[in-house]
Amino acid sequence: MTDDRPSVIEAARRYIARGFQPIPIAPRSKAPVRARWSESRIDADDVPLLFTEESNIGLLLGEPSGCLVDVDLDDPDARARADEFLPPTGAVSGRASSPRSHRWYVCRGAPFRRYFDPVTRKPIVEVRSTGAQTLVWPSVHPSGEVYEPFDGAPAIVGADELLRAVADLAGAVCAARHGPDWNAAPQWRATGDEPPANGSMTPTDDAAVVDRAVKYLERLDPAISGAGGHNQTLWA
Repeated sequence: MTDDRPSVIEAARRYIARGFQPIPIAPRSKAPVRARWSESRIDADDVPLLFTEESNIGLLLGEPSGCLVDVDLDDPDARARADEFLPPTGAVSGRASSPRSHRWYVCRGAPFRRYFDPVTRKPIVEVRSTGAQTLVWPSVHPSGEVYEPFDGAPAIVGADELLRAVADLAGAVCAARHGPDWNAAPQWRATGDEPPANGSMTPTDDAAVVDRAVKYLERLDPAISGAGGHNQTLWA
């Protein structure tokens, strides 16, 4: 724990008191430590059993936390223009290298969305909701930066209003970057409703993904016809 880092256990209890669902995250990581973490429901008495003072804290988003939604501004241009497009909210957080990168809302029925730059393929902005989790204060990012607290009240907004604002923001970023013909180009992926397995959308280098896949396949037993080979191939 850093010298100025407050009590993780007390912070987790504070989130529960606000109606949010915290989950334990590995230290300096975005990875939940419990299996089936998205189904986890923790009360104040559970906190000392599940968290240590070295833990990071994730908040389950959407329904488990009273429809809490995180608009995650991955792109610096999106952060710079967010106030032009996003509904104002009293709950804003981030970290030193990504200030004001998380805008918090209470939004019933908002689906998970991820908008990306159609040229660079890098994420611009995400609407993070049910099935996802976001690291929160006093968690320590893998870079070593401590997340900022958000003590204000998240604004209550409608799902249509929020999704339209986020789409307009992504469009404006692409139009400024690539010209007006790109205004309608940013789209949420076909799998955009489905958050990833650890609830985090950290950009990953394509070559690294391929390398891990190759190494995984090299460790598999050979698929032999007549000895379960079809099942082995299907699993791979």
